[in-house]
Amino acid sequence: DGRDECEDCRDIDVAEISTAHFTLCQKPWSCLPHSQDMLQHRLCRKLHHEWFRVRADLEGKNGEGQFQPDQFFGFCNHSGGRGYIPIKA
Repeated sequence: DGRDECEDCRDIDVAEISTAHFTLCQKPWSCLPHSQDMLQHRLCRKLHHEWFRVRADLEGKNGEGQFQPDQFFGFCNHSGGRGYIPIKA
């Protein structure tokens, strides 16, 4: 677009993000903690937290999982896809 500098979108406030593709971060249901203090991991952690917040809002409650419940709202028992607690249909 002609600008001399390009903003690093990994350092943007999550509240300003309208849509995200999880290729870099992996899918939220992989229950990855992204706990390293790196720009990419901080962004992924925030995006995944928002995804689980929306899920909790959809279900009207948090899950019962014990893996980092403040991050995953109780929908993960442990790291990895097998730790994810799916929505009950």
